Amino acid sequence: MLTWSSTQLAVFSLRGERATSLATLATCAIASVVGLLTVAVPLTAPRKDLTPFISWVGEQLPSSETLYVTGRIDETLAGIVPFVTGRRAVTIGAGEIEAARPRFVLVQGKDGPAPSLSAPYRLLANSEVGSDRYLALWARDEQPRAAAPAPEPEPDSSPSGP
Repeated sequence: MLTWSSTQLAVFSLRGERATSLATLATCAIASVVGLLTVAVPLTAPRKDLTPFISWVGEQLPSSETLYVTGRIDETLAGIVPFVTGRRAVTIGAGEIEAARPRFVLVQGKDGPAPSLSAPYRLLANSEVGSDRYLALWARDEQPRAAAPAPEPEPDSSPSGP
């Protein structure tokens, strides 16, 4: 098309048809800009691929373990978890976590970081996906962490005698 339009532009210019040659030039310019945007915009858009992180999450859980999901759940997350991990994503409210005590919780935040879970949960990993999605995998410690051992008393330096 560009060659044909270029030929048309040259013919119209040689004939002195300025209005027609300008219209042809404008059409070529618009077609070029549309083509450039069609190619450039996907290349500059942030990548929003959840698959690598969700796949890693699936590898961390034992095959019998359910994956609980909390935070700002959307259809993308609800659909990709079973697709990638083979597990059903069970939605759990933030207030229900304390009572249910799931072993693993995937937390999603949108337009900002995901909410943090308190002890006995510890953060295993997190990931920012695109510019508006944050995922974090939390695991519940099976046993409470042992307290630091008490320091041993220093030996008495006074002489002991009979």
